[in-house]
Amino acid sequence: MTTDADLALNTDLLADDPEIATLLRAAGFENKQQPGHWENPQGIALDLMVAPHQSNRASATARAADLGPHSKTVARIGPGLAPALTDNQLQVIEALDPSDSRTHEIRVAGPAALLIAKTIKIGDRLDDASRGDLKRIIDKDALDVLRLLQACPTAELSAGLTRHGAKPRHTQMLSAA
Repeated sequence: MTTDADLALNTDLLADDPEIATLLRAAGFENKQQPGHWENPQGIALDLMVAPHQSNRASATARAADLGPHSKTVARIGPGLAPALTDNQLQVIEALDPSDSRTHEIRVAGPAALLIAKTIKIGDRLDDASRGDLKRIIDKDALDVLRLLQACPTAELSAGLTRHGAKPRHTQMLSAA
């Protein structure tokens, strides 16, 4: 069901230069709808997000991350992303087109990080529904949780949760989100 790419930025590793929004615009992306949501002319969407504890924003209602020299539209704050900073692994990503030989090594969130992010997203959707916004109630996230629980060994989920629990500042921000 998902057609966009969700990328969590680790601001501890983020350089000031080059400026991200400038790079995205040069690649044909435009900032759409909200902070962190970028689309190219072909409709390919990219969501750049930052864990709340790395957003440099104190307000619980803030949507845009403050990434210093980078544009305020570059990334949005994503509750539930902190575990992806500790539960991830390096993977090679290849192009879908067989004639495109490009590959990139990127860190991909592990199952525990995905499970936490999805359950927080479900909670956000339920909160919106309790305030009368029923259009956000969809089965997609619950189905993702079911698939994660079916596909991942319990030991793998447990190990990811343990890695996340070893980072106190991440745990504190997760509880506040």
